[in-house]
Amino acid sequence: MITKILAVDFDGTLCDSPLPEEGKVLYELKTGQPWPYLGWWGKLESLDKNTFDLKLFPKVVNFMKDYISDPEALVVILTNRMKIFEPIIQGILNDNSIHVDDIITKDSARTKGDVLVKLGSYYTTVKEITLIDDDLEGDHLASIKNNINQFGKGVVVKFYKANNDNLLLTYTNNIKGRLK
Repeated sequence: MITKILAVDFDGTLCDSPLPEEGKVLYELKTGQPWPYLGWWGKLESLDKNTFDLKLFPKVVNFMKDYISDPEALVVILTNRMKIFEPIIQGILNDNSIHVDDIITKDSARTKGDVLVKLGSYYTTVKEITLIDDDLEGDHLASIKNNINQFGKGVVVKFYKANNDNLLLTYTNNIKGRLK
């Protein structure tokens, strides 16, 4: 029975993957060629482990491991990367012996909050939903706050902001420790 859901963002939260500006410079240094595209996030080369040193953040991994070891927890990677990145992300997780229940990639115009609402309504026995992300502004946070009543009475929702392997609880609907 699933009583907890942990959703963890990938880029900048779990994985110290390069941002476009830094990544394009590193790409050129490593390959001797300029970055061949205009975009970044939709290009498989942006997560090429032969080009970039893609390390996982230890504190985030340790936080995840507590949930991974809990048989009542569902642990998912919730990323805005496209589905074509799923095998690459899975490979990085495998290289680090991290086993999650699912990798949920970007799907049309949905927000991460929409996904958590859907998961919360599917797993009706859930009592806790936790999101770790490096970007908790705008749509992510607003979509959950606007739909928090859909989780059912007594479901505790927590948002942790990740910043260079530091985690800060930035929101909870738990009356005892409410942060906004």
